[in-house]
Amino acid sequence: MNSVSETNEPHNDVERLLQEIARSGDARLRVDSGDGLFIAWLSGQTAPQCGCHADAWWTAGTEGWHLMAQFGAVHQLRFVREPDGHHPGQEALSIRFIGPNGMSSLRADYAPLYDDRGEPIDDRFARWEAVRARYGGQNELRVENGMILPLG
Repeated sequence: MNSVSETNEPHNDVERLLQEIARSGDARLRVDSGDGLFIAWLSGQTAPQCGCHADAWWTAGTEGWHLMAQFGAVHQLRFVREPDGHHPGQEALSIRFIGPNGMSSLRADYAPLYDDRGEPIDDRFARWEAVRARYGGQNELRVENGMILPLG
């Protein structure tokens, strides 16, 4: 995803973080059904158009896809740094917006993290760490009505 041409002022923390992810160009979105039925990756050459409907939804879309995420349905936020299951010896970075059942999620995967020689792209790792720090510096956070709060 490339830079966003126009955004609205965010109504809450979740929308602010989603707008930041969409503008960064560092992440692609993944939607998990939570019951194992489907996973959808969303990316493209056209920048997502972000906005809000009735102060309850974040929207993003390109000519080829459209996504809506409901703020009130996000109950947990996870910053995940883990081994990449598709590339041994490499890591994967993501930010996961978890739904009320603990399974459904909207996920932003930072990619690519490695160059053609398999070397880490340091600024991609640094940008993910900076976003994590801006939103509390913890791996897991709870969310209430779109506001990001500490777990404890």
